[in-house]
Amino acid sequence: MIALLAAVASCSDANDDIHEPAAGPSILLLVNDAWRRDSVGIYGGGSALTPRLDAAFSRGVVFERATAQSSCTINSAPSMIFGVHPSEHHYRGYEDRVSPRLVSAAEILARNGYDTYALSTNPHVSENNGLAQGFEEFIDPGGWNKTACAEVNGRFLDWLDGRGDRRFFAMLWYTDTHVPYEPPPAYVRRQVPGDLLYLVGDRTARPDGKTLTLEEKVVARALYDASVSYFDDETGKLMDRLESRGVLEDTVVILTSDHGEAFWDRRSPAGRALYGHGSSLYPPQTDIPLLMKGPGLPSARVSAPVQHIDLLPTICDLAGVEPATPYALRGMSAIPLVESRGDGADRPIFTELLLDEYGPYRIRAGRHRGLSVIRNHVLEGEAFTPPLVEREVLHRSARGADRASAVALDSRLDSFASALRLERFPASRAGFLADEMTELERRLANLGYLQ
Repeated sequence: MIALLAAVASCSDANDDIHEPAAGPSILLLVNDAWRRDSVGIYGGGSALTPRLDAAFSRGVVFERATAQSSCTINSAPSMIFGVHPSEHHYRGYEDRVSPRLVSAAEILARNGYDTYALSTNPHVSENNGLAQGFEEFIDPGGWNKTACAEVNGRFLDWLDGRGDRRFFAMLWYTDTHVPYEPPPAYVRRQVPGDLLYLVGDRTARPDGKTLTLEEKVVARALYDASVSYFDDETGKLMDRLESRGVLEDTVVILTSDHGEAFWDRRSPAGRALYGHGSSLYPPQTDIPLLMKGPGLPSARVSAPVQHIDLLPTICDLAGVEPATPYALRGMSAIPLVESRGDGADRPIFTELLLDEYGPYRIRAGRHRGLSVIRNHVLEGEAFTPPLVEREVLHRSARGADRASAVALDSRLDSFASALRLERFPASRAGFLADEMTELERRLANLGYLQ
């Protein structure tokens, strides 16, 4: 079943439904779920996996230090869409629904003459959870069947047909690099060592909760890399088709992820080797790619830190419209950083993992000048009073940092938590019907969320 969901911004006046055509470029936001930054060649790793994207965005903007607002879709997706922190949108479990008082980039652009469209393949990014606000069309493919990138792109191109030169804001949410790792067989053969192909199966495609041998871990990572390679090919084809239709010359393309993915490359404070996402705020789960190209944008590499809450103001800046919200946005447009102006190069980045369904987890972290401070209040279901604090040097530039720098970042993390207006936008229960809940649980189990 395909559910077509519409979310139209409320209007204070009947005339608000009549908009002048948008003056800015079209904007296409591509979100590839669970995509590690170091699997993208343009960042210095995995060059064999992403040749199409490397070539396309070599003439665009590369944000070298983009950080997810969290390490799970539930927390990060609303931060991307509404520009607020997880503590503010309160989406912590799959039955939560964010407040309709939050304002999305889609709502703002729709009011300024943009057609808005979204297609999500992740059940956590849904109308039931309140994330369709502002999208004239929000498509959820229904039952989980690992909707592939090629199908998502085909549906989007069908939507574009016959639209003429009307400006659009579209968000495509892919799960090609999300567990289960099930790329087409040709990509599997390309990445998995021949003598280990016999290990391709459910254990390596869905490794979470399983004790894998070293060889099985190699295969699991190879299947992930094969999924990256498949996404690269299909996204390259999408760019080609948009260019052949004359759409690309008037469109800004933004490519990113909602979080990363760990492959046993970090250990939790309890000593557990971490796999997947949504269990820590370490770099493998929070370092993400953020690439941008389109009319008016230079070829540039930006070393200043950026984060998910910057997406809404950046999208509005690209469209040439005010990010009109009834509350102060937490993020900032990244365009001044691209143009080497503004003062964002030295700001701290704050992240949160606030989950009820899995764990539970209550973790906050701050990053500044190559230092990281992580405060674990509840970790893997275990509470800490006072919190378990971890301090780490993330970049070589910070190796000479003294204790005073770490204490100062600790203090800023305290100030960040105190400044959040936690009561402003409380979430509600999504109110799923019994059959909808059964279907959602099935989809989540197939995604590996439920064991």
